[in-house]
Formats: sequence, C-alpha cells, structure tokens
Amino acid sequence: MPSNSDDGSSTKSGEILVPAKPPFLVGPAGVEWFRVVGRGASRTKPAVPGLLVRSGLWRAEFLGPVAVYCAAYGDLVRCQRVLNSRGYSFAYVRRAVSKVEERLIQEGAAASETGAPVELYVQIRPEVTVRRQAMETIMRVAAEFGLTASAIGRIEFPGDGEGDEFTRKFGG
Repeated sequence: MPSNSDDGSSTKSGEILVPAKPPFLVGPAGVEWFRVVGRGASRTKPAVPGLLVRSGLWRAEFLGPVAVYCAAYGDLVRCQRVLNSRGYSFAYVRRAVSKVEERLIQEGAAASETGAPVELYVQIRPEVTVRRQAMETIMRVAAEFGLTASAIGRIEFPGDGEGDEFTRKFGG
C-alpha cells in the first residue's frame, strides 16, 4: 500500500522511493517531473523512477530546485506554442487624438472620419521574454543536476571509484 512521507515521497514497501509530483506542476511541467524524477507508486502500479532517482542522485532537499526546473520547462513549452502559432511580435495601432477628436470619437464618429493620424507599432510578444527567462532557469538548474552534457562529466555517481565493478574488471 502506498504511503506518503514528510518529504512528499511516495513509496511502496520494498520498492524504490519516488517523490510525489507537486500539485502545481501540470501539463508539460508535470510530464517533465515524471521524466526527471519519476512517478510514485499507486494502488495498482509500482513506482517508476526518473533520471535522478535511477542514477541515485535524488535527495529530498532537491524537491524545490527540481520543481523550479520543471515549472520553467512548462513555461518554455507554453510560450513556444504561443510563439509558433502567433509569431514573435504583434502590431497595434495608436491614434493621436486631440480633445476635439476625442469628443467626436466618444460621440460615435470613427477615428478615420476624424482624420486622426494613425501610427502602427510593432512589439515583441511577452512570451519571448518569459521563454528566454525559462531557458536561462532550465539551463542553470539542469547543470546543477547533471542534466546537461557538460555537467554529466562533473558528477560522481554512487558506486564510482576504486571499488566499483568497472574498475575491478578493467582496471583504472
């Protein structure tokens, strides 16, 4: 039977400890949590460890930083979907309106009828900035957990060292 521990972990007796996904991680962020950390055991299914749990690198104190990573990943995916469908910028019209023109517009006259000069502005979508910030967060946190190519070489996995099986078989 599954149980929850104080660190938000879900476990089944004799099985791998996999932390429960924080409830605010939904959509792509939740999927990334399952990929990186894993899925806790349920009544019908065993726990499915993710990358950090399988590698033996998971610690309960990583819950916050990994949740930040996953939330940033979710932001990245959502923003990229908007940018793919709507583009990276949008245009809006700004009219220079005098007091007389403002009164005419309020009374129902169209701006084009008043002859107000029209200016077209192009602006970058806010999703561009959010996406860039999400990418920065993802890379910063991913490097801390060995989820980038360059970080993998700096990580000492459990079992590394003189006593591991590889070293005993092949020397080192």
